[in-house]
Amino acid sequence: MILEKGKRTIINMLDYAAEKYGDLHYTTYKTGNGWTSFTFREVRDMANALSAALLKHVGIGPGDNIAILSEGSPMWVISEYGVLNLKAVSIPLSVKLLPVELAYRLDDSGAKALFISKNNLGKITGISGRLNKDLKLIYLDKDFENFESKTAEAGIASERVFSFWKLLDEGRILFENSPQDVFQYRNSISENDVVNISYTSGTTSNPKGIMLTHLNYYSNAYDGISVFKLKVGFRTLVILPVDHCFAHTVALYGALYK
Repeated sequence: MILEKGKRTIINMLDYAAEKYGDLHYTTYKTGNGWTSFTFREVRDMANALSAALLKHVGIGPGDNIAILSEGSPMWVISEYGVLNLKAVSIPLSVKLLPVELAYRLDDSGAKALFISKNNLGKITGISGRLNKDLKLIYLDKDFENFESKTAEAGIASERVFSFWKLLDEGRILFENSPQDVFQYRNSISENDVVNISYTSGTTSNPKGIMLTHLNYYSNAYDGISVFKLKVGFRTLVILPVDHCFAHTVALYGALYK
């Protein structure tokens, strides 16, 4: 896949994969009931639905910085694409961050919302007093009542907490009835727009946020796949932390090619 100049964006790559490899599994995770997989087309369609709900119910739009703190999962991937659809910026955060490190990155980036998993809930409730009072929290797991209870105990107002799965359900209806609400942003994405802000480790001073564009990722993913001459249908187990830009290049986005 060689996209023409001006259209070399992650969202166009996702559309390409959804059409060319639509019924092939893209991302998989294990639950108590066994393995659950989502195809390329399902991930694209779920991201569109999530975008519609984020726009209407959470107030996310172009230029907003949205953080993700979770283990690698389909929900992680769908969340990022849902953010990118709206010309917003993804801020992938390491699950190894200490609460004080997390607080710094959320504050430094001016994050408007945070996608968070159950395993990281304690980190966010532990620094609730340091959080921006307008920061929205979107819970990726399905035990939302537990999330509501824990965040309420930490003094986080109920109107700031959302269920990923409920947003997805509501977004499907919103997108079906009014897809143009999402596509007005989706279609205006430039290859020079920022995809994510990837933070350095901060070993010598405060961590720096590195801004990476659609064209950065397109070029690296295209070159990597070309150099290694991967065939269509190649599959891999991704053990890299998905918050890393390298994991994005060789796995999340690289998979959209082959």
